[in-house]
Amino acid sequence: MSPLRRHLADYLSLRRALGHQLRTAEGLLEQFTGYLEAHAAATITIDHAVGWTTLPPSASAGYLTVRMSAVRGFAAYCHALDAAHQVPPSGLFPPGKRRAVPYLYRDADISTLMAAAMTLRFPLRQATCSRGR
Repeated sequence: MSPLRRHLADYLSLRRALGHQLRTAEGLLEQFTGYLEAHAAATITIDHAVGWTTLPPSASAGYLTVRMSAVRGFAAYCHALDAAHQVPPSGLFPPGKRRAVPYLYRDADISTLMAAAMTLRFPLRQATCSRGR
């Protein structure tokens, strides 16, 4: 077993002992460790982390962020054991979907919606969707 594989096993064991389930992260980190072994890399570098993270060419920004997040945690753990391992900086990939800006209804908007609810076909729907005038 390579030193990186041992580090990965110890890292996953530690995280699970702290209560994390790591279903997604474990698979991703297994793939990342395989990528490092295929490139004969004994240490984690930022270049390798970015290279592996961007392997799926059509991946969404959110998926790239998930992949890099898993690598960053593992890299930080390895860096604590050996300073030769590099930890990719946060913010290399933008976060995934952003929440929509909420629309704030004015009193007139609410009154219009309530009046429209009273025009629904069935009385129960009218009562459900309006104040039940």
